[in-house]
Amino acid sequence: MVAAALTSLSFTANTPKYVALTSLIGVVTAGILLLARILKLGFLADFLSRTVLVGFLSGVGVQVAFGGSGANWTRSRRSWTDATIRTGRGAVQRPAL
Repeated sequence: MVAAALTSLSFTANTPKYVALTSLIGVVTAGILLLARILKLGFLADFLSRTVLVGFLSGVGVQVAFGGSGANWTRSRRSWTDATIRTGRGAVQRPAL
């Protein structure tokens, strides 16, 4: 989610500014969680329904499972012209992906 948010703001991944902003987001999140712990705000989770909690934990489980597999589950990022080939007669034909 952080990568999508920073990319939508036109920050290029793995640049010093991108790394600094992601680090800042991590530090701010840690500060908010520590503050919530000190103020004992854990009781607020009791107001979330069981369905919401099960859905959230299931989503986290799926994300961890696919993230830990190391496989690339995204499609190729080739453009239309990169995904075309020229046939012998000069016609352009898109290969099957």
